[in-house]
Amino acid sequence: MKGGYVRYSVVVPIFNEAPTLRELHRRIAETLSREPGDFEIIFVDDGSSDGSYEILESIHREDPGAHVRVVRFWRNFGQHPAVIAGFDHARGEILITLDGDLQNPPEEIPKLLRKLEEGYDVAAGVRRHRRDSILRKIPSRIVNAMVGRLTGVRLRDYGCLLRAYRRHVIELLRRFPETTIYFTAMVSYLGVRIGEVDVDHHPRAAGASKYRFLKLVALNFNLLTGYSILPIQAVSLGGIAVAAIGFILSLISFALVFLSQASLWAWALVFSLVFFLFGVQLAALGIMGEYVGRIHIEVKRRPFYLVRSVIEREA
Repeated sequence: MKGGYVRYSVVVPIFNEAPTLRELHRRIAETLSREPGDFEIIFVDDGSSDGSYEILESIHREDPGAHVRVVRFWRNFGQHPAVIAGFDHARGEILITLDGDLQNPPEEIPKLLRKLEEGYDVAAGVRRHRRDSILRKIPSRIVNAMVGRLTGVRLRDYGCLLRAYRRHVIELLRRFPETTIYFTAMVSYLGVRIGEVDVDHHPRAAGASKYRFLKLVALNFNLLTGYSILPIQAVSLGGIAVAAIGFILSLISFALVFLSQASLWAWALVFSLVFFLFGVQLAALGIMGEYVGRIHIEVKRRPFYLVRSVIEREA
């Protein structure tokens, strides 16, 4: 990250959000122009293919206060790498993250700033009356419960990107060497003061959500395996329990074979038990393979993102 030359840096990851970009820029600029101190808006184009980058170029040229900076990736790396790239290029004393789909209104940013003024290091938005489908709400609730359990910090909405950070928090986060980074979990791990703020949540203005149900499930599983060994511990305990149950059922099955005429039923029970144990073993191997794969990715130390170009100019 570069030195703190401005008061506020707003980081907005963009992936195929062309219809909302001009209104998004206008509303952010109008909101922050009412706050004391200068500001910058950093749009990170995460490999968009709908003309978003060309619109961002135009917004940069037309912005009268030279507040807009654009970071362009070579391809789509994902929301978390885009946010990190924005942080790495930010110059603000306070860094604000915001989605590009206008579901979190930029007009709610002052609420976060007022929360920081109360002495908090991070102001986290909590979406009121969330306007998403049930297929998005359920995985989010799972994430909230899971991350709270892993970190010991109970927040109501880990999935809301509308947040404000003091600069020292981001500098602490960027000292972590791992490539698999989830800021919601990492901030809780730091032990800094986090204040929650209720913010409005609107229906999506245009386009479709980039987080489909299966992608959210995968994200939740990656979060769990990336920050905890709980899955391996659960499999170990489950294996012990299944082994004990299997031993008891095996004794019952063989007793039925030799002491009664119910041989067909007993052998069916044995085969069912074998297939069940086989399934448990495959699940255990899959979970262990997930951890081994993460080690493989970390050892290669590939860049978390690749910047194609940066557009900026001084006021």
